[in-house]
This record gives sequence, structure tokens and C-alpha cells, in this order.
Amino acid sequence: ELPKQIHCLLLERVIFFQAPIYLSEFSIHISKQIESYIYLDQERVELDVQLLEKAMEIGTDMWNSDIAEGDQLLRQDRDILTIQAIHSKIHADFYTSYELKKLQAFAYKQIQEQRGSFLSQGKEDFISWKNGQICFYIPCVMSLKHWKRNLLFCIAKAQLYREKLKGIHATAEVIILMDERNKDAEYLCQLARIPYQMREKA
Repeated sequence: ELPKQIHCLLLERVIFFQAPIYLSEFSIHISKQIESYIYLDQERVELDVQLLEKAMEIGTDMWNSDIAEGDQLLRQDRDILTIQAIHSKIHADFYTSYELKKLQAFAYKQIQEQRGSFLSQGKEDFISWKNGQICFYIPCVMSLKHWKRNLLFCIAKAQLYREKLKGIHATAEVIILMDERNKDAEYLCQLARIPYQMREKA
């Protein structure tokens, strides 16, 4: 007789590889007493990226319904995890509590409009998709008193993100998203060669 409730995991976008990945290659040892599952990346943030890099070397199994789509999903997951690893090391205490509140409100509204999602461990930078390509958005509120200081911080973050993505030959975009037009801010982004865009007004 089955119990009234059964706790389970629903797996989506499952991808099989052409060969197994042995965790011992990454110095990971799993206890024999494990009951169901474990989180591999609890102590090593970069482990997810390393596993995906290995998976991309091995390749997607030919029995997947769409090999090209499976490879694309692997690349997208790797790009997201790469940026999240950097993002987790950048602390939001750069902003005052008032600035952070305004920034998060702006970011949250943009996420709703673009159907995006926040990077882990934060409520400012977020991910969205444009024509099937990943875009990492760094919001910047220009109406704040110290907008220039905050913009320079955003430019520095964008440079870090772009350099890391360049190192793994990713095609994802990194864009600074401003809440209003500011010619001086646009000039600084152009000088730093960082893509930017204004909030789309309804």
C-alpha cells in the first residue's frame, strides 16, 4: 500500500552524455550511506562550471531528442554558473541601504517585464534571454545622487563578467541597464566599451 504523500524530485531538461563523468577526477568522494541525493557545489562554487566543462568535452548522447539543443543548454548553464561564481564574490554592501532599495526595486520591475531571473545570492544583477541568447543585465539607477560612483562600480563588474566569459569563449552579452537617459553616463560606457541600454518605457 502506498503512503498518502510521496516526496520526490521533478527533473527537467535532463541531458545524457556520451560517457560517464567520474567525480573522483574532481577529488569528490561520496559516502556510501547517502540516502537519496547530495548537492555537489555546497563547498566549491566553481565545481558546477568544472563539471559542465567536462560534460562539453565528452559531448551529448546521440539518443537525446535534439543534440544541438542539448549542447546549447550545456553552454548556457556553464555561462550562467561562471557569472554567478564571480557575482557571489562581489558584495552588495557597496551601496547604501537607500540605494540598494531603489536598485532592487528597479531590477525587480525589469525582471517582471523581461521574464528574467536574478543571479543567485543577490537581487540586483539578473539574467534574461534575447533571441535565444543569454544576456546578463547590471542595473544602474541614474536618479540617485551618487550615480557616477555607482556607474563606475557597474562598469567594473561588467568588465569582470566580460573577461570571464571571453576566457571560456562564451557568446553571452553583458549589458548595463539604466533607468533613465544620461549623456555623461552613456559617454563613460562608450569609453569603457561596455554595452548599455535604457529602460523600455511602457
